Amino acid sequence: MKKIASIIMVLLFISTTLLACRSRLSFDAQYLRTNYDSNKSATAGLPFVISSRAELIRYCEIAWPNQSAAGRNAALSSNSFLESIGKYSDDFFKSKYLVIVIFQEISGSIRHEVKRVDKNGVISIDRLVPGEGRAMTADMAEWHVVIELDNKNKFEKASAKINDRTAP
Repeated sequence: MKKIASIIMVLLFISTTLLACRSRLSFDAQYLRTNYDSNKSATAGLPFVISSRAELIRYCEIAWPNQSAAGRNAALSSNSFLESIGKYSDDFFKSKYLVIVIFQEISGSIRHEVKRVDKNGVISIDRLVPGEGRAMTADMAEWHVVIELDNKNKFEKASAKINDRTAP
């Protein structure tokens, strides 16, 4: 009887693990820091699903509301954040899409790491805070977590599950 119970437990564990793996999506992520803007509306922690170059430009309008459209368009081929997202062309969006999550942090020492994206659009992100005895910088920072996903598993809406953890 104990053997049967043990076998059933192992089979349940294996099937649960396989189901969890099938609900996870493969992704690439980059973490882009920009200067904190206190005039920006509260968008921190909200995921933006971006399916086209035009939607990416609209995202930039939200991310930098005080910059002119001409300035944003010109900046897409310049340096830093806008240079990094400038690589997302119309060709990119034929097979992939983006989810961008913004974080506004009290310290530039706080980092982020995408742990998992599931097929229902739930994105688990670790917010990595320096541990006890480690100093944090006194600069405000804004982070754009840019997640690349395949169109074959596309979802229209996303939500972010943020887990505070101590940085290694």
